[in-house]
Amino acid sequence: DYEKALECFETILLLDRSNHEVRAEIRYAEQKLKEIKAEFIRKENERQMMMKKFSTLVHQGNKYFYNEDYNKAIEVWEEALSIEPDNRNLREAIIRAE
Repeated sequence: DYEKALECFETILLLDRSNHEVRAEIRYAEQKLKEIKAEFIRKENERQMMMKKFSTLVHQGNKYFYNEDYNKAIEVWEEALSIEPDNRNLREAIIRAE
């Protein structure tokens, strides 16, 4: 991994401060680590947004259900299932509303 590579490169630099190839490898590894971290943050933000959307849809579907608008509840819950297709509780709620 890039973190271990950086440790090795830095050790080499301690022995040979003028090693330009190692300095270039360090820059490359640091850039790759930045890209990996940025991608992780992007995916985590996307996951959080989808979970918020899922929660909003479930609550909205619940309101329709309790107002006896079962078709609308099913429609909204099915959209929520597109985000979290293995949600057993939601599947059971749809069956109750049908």
